[in-house]
Amino acid sequence: MMLAQIHAAAVRYLLIITGIVIGAISLTVFLQPLDIAPAGVAGASTLLNEVFDTPIGLVIFLLNIPIQLLGYFMLPNGARVILRSVVIIMVFSVVVDNLGPRLPATGISDERMLNALFGGVTGGIGVGLIYRAGATFGGPSTLALINDRRWGLHN
Repeated sequence: MMLAQIHAAAVRYLLIITGIVIGAISLTVFLQPLDIAPAGVAGASTLLNEVFDTPIGLVIFLLNIPIQLLGYFMLPNGARVILRSVVIIMVFSVVVDNLGPRLPATGISDERMLNALFGGVTGGIGVGLIYRAGATFGGPSTLALINDRRWGLHN
């Protein structure tokens, strides 16, 4: 029984790490070089990067602080859910800020739609892997969990 739990935890963390890397690649390779802002906190961070030239990862982390605090106090199992999300947000922020300078800053093409398509698909895969592992990227996902629990919309 113990071996099965260790295996399940290892698979969960592998999914989370893979999702973080794929999500960071989506943002830094496909979207950000052509000034395409995704949805949520990453999109707001991309816009703030354009206006104030701030590191995207740092802004992602800072914008998530109030959202995660809200989740901590409003979700029934807030500490466990938010702890996972905060770790993911911290790692994602560091990966985004460190991956960007090491990858080509031109996207895969000059076509904005092609970059948006690849960015959306890869970002969706990254988020899907993290959701599959029972965690979230924070931001709107945490707000959705709060709404789900608060208004009784869950099954």
